[in-house]
Amino acid sequence: AELDLVREIEARLSSVEERAGVRTSVRVEGNVVQCPTVWRENLFRITIEALNNSLKHAQAHNVTVTLRCDAAAVEVQIKDDGIGFDLQHARTGGLGLRTMRERADLLGGTLDILPAPDTGTSLIVRVEKKETV
Repeated sequence: AELDLVREIEARLSSVEERAGVRTSVRVEGNVVQCPTVWRENLFRITIEALNNSLKHAQAHNVTVTLRCDAAAVEVQIKDDGIGFDLQHARTGGLGLRTMRERADLLGGTLDILPAPDTGTSLIVRVEKKETV
């Protein structure tokens, strides 16, 4: 079955609000239909892993997921208002960051993590659409 990326993310965030008391929101910029179907599962899994990290490590009160889709690229940003961290001193024992990077690589995209101690973290996955000949 085809994954409805926005609906699935909204459902997961709603569950998190109920269970963990974290306020969440989803923003969509552009036409999500322009997001290739084959990318949706990996983008969803990256989003969920980033959300799990926000809940487990960040002590966040608010998480916003922004999906940007246009003819050239798809971008997903997960931003929290948690405690942030120093990327140079991040724990390397978990599989979460590695798995997210592998999924982004599989799509031919990039994964940027922008932590700021005491002000939260943004994770951005961006995949450029390749022109077909």
